[in-house]
Amino acid sequence: MTDRVLLDEGDWKSITSSSPSSALRSVRVMEAAKTRARGDLDDLSEFSMQKHAQSTHPILSTVQPCLSEEKVAREDINTLTFDDFIERYERRSIPCILNNAAVDWPAVRDKRWTPKALYEKHRHRKFRCGEDDNGKVVNVKMKHFLRYMKSQQDDAPLYIFDSMFDDEIGGKTPCPIKEDYTIPSFFAEDLLSLVGEHRRPPYRWFLLGPRRSGTTIHVDPLSTSAWNTLVYGLKRWVLMPPDVAKEVAKSDDLVDKEQLEDNESVDYFLKILPRLKKKQGEVFSSRIIEFFQFPGETVFVPSNWWHAVLNVQDSCAVTHNYASSGNFDRVWLATRTERRGMARKWLRVLRKERPELARQADILNERDHWCEYEERRKHSINKERRKSTRNTSEPASSESSDSEDEEVAV
Repeated sequence: MTDRVLLDEGDWKSITSSSPSSALRSVRVMEAAKTRARGDLDDLSEFSMQKHAQSTHPILSTVQPCLSEEKVAREDINTLTFDDFIERYERRSIPCILNNAAVDWPAVRDKRWTPKALYEKHRHRKFRCGEDDNGKVVNVKMKHFLRYMKSQQDDAPLYIFDSMFDDEIGGKTPCPIKEDYTIPSFFAEDLLSLVGEHRRPPYRWFLLGPRRSGTTIHVDPLSTSAWNTLVYGLKRWVLMPPDVAKEVAKSDDLVDKEQLEDNESVDYFLKILPRLKKKQGEVFSSRIIEFFQFPGETVFVPSNWWHAVLNVQDSCAVTHNYASSGNFDRVWLATRTERRGMARKWLRVLRKERPELARQADILNERDHWCEYEERRKHSINKERRKSTRNTSEPASSESSDSEDEEVAV
């Protein structure tokens, strides 16, 4: 039986019993954060204009749902072998749910991520809950976010999606919250770690979301696969195969902006997805995978699968993107195109550490007539051109950098 962390009012007591002045301070902090993170909204009243918090729609129901219509396999990590997981799911690019992957985590066993525990240990630490129109991170202290999480009535609330590095001391020191979990054994291989912790794109996130928050439809960067373990709460998922076109998956044309709809997760599940299934028909709808994720369950999302997630209840989870032997071809092809400098370094390290994968990359490169030395030469020429352009124009900002070395936004 999977261990499950269940919340009760006692988990919120220390948070809701704060003084009036502290509560007011939290309201003001979160209002400022909302204004920065949602620059597309004209004023704060638009956060609750659609009245989703008062909705009785079954998609937003917090009652435990029926599993009879789900089209995803549930496996026990204690009985499914690693080789069977690779052959049945990873190599065949089939999503699945694993049970009992987090039983021994301190976050689960010792309940370190309940609102009460987070408040007691991390209330003064800042966590990322969005970014502004200029791409700058919006951080708030945990104590303010927890008070907001308990009382909010927003249609699409802010959502902590934090990479677990301490931005206040240079963004290089792991946050202590990282010590509260371990990577499930099936996902231990992490090939992108070979390029170095701060060369690779962001790949791990601590997730704390109020009900109705979530992530809208997307694919993970660099064709990586992902695992997502829910510690408490309830998540609703939808997945679409990699061959679904971007314009179909996102369906921006189905957003009714006159009704104040947008591309937030709650509107995608409530409005966009039903319209999309109706428009595309039964064959398309039959290929979509929808399911609920319960506490203690780990979702495996293969490379390039479209997915969106809605927090039906107040939820806490952790997720990683990763490259492995099973998805190496897809990740290499994406990295070679999107992160050229990192790809060159990765290939050099692979020749030393994983020569069999380096040979695999060489075969792909030869097939596509891709040459790392030619790419390096082109990069050097382009870099010199940019340097020459800067020298003949106004001084550049000290914050500028080559685009291939910038962190990928996810």
